[in-house]
Amino acid sequence: MYSDQAFLLLSAAAVLLEMAAVCWVWERKMKQAAQREQEAEQRRRARLHDDYCTQEAARLYRLRRR
Repeated sequence: MYSDQAFLLLSAAAVLLEMAAVCWVWERKMKQAAQREQEAEQRRRARLHDDYCTQEAARLYRLRRR
């Protein structure tokens, strides 16, 4: 009887550990995805800024050429 209870207790502990591991992996993947999205947004903003600067420089160059 005692060995059955010990087995059930160990089985329950193993299930809880596995669930914790799955949650940890899922959280890690979500954080990585959020980080990738944040980096992509920063790259997009930098690209927009570069495009704006290039257009503005071209506009000023055309004005000076007149």
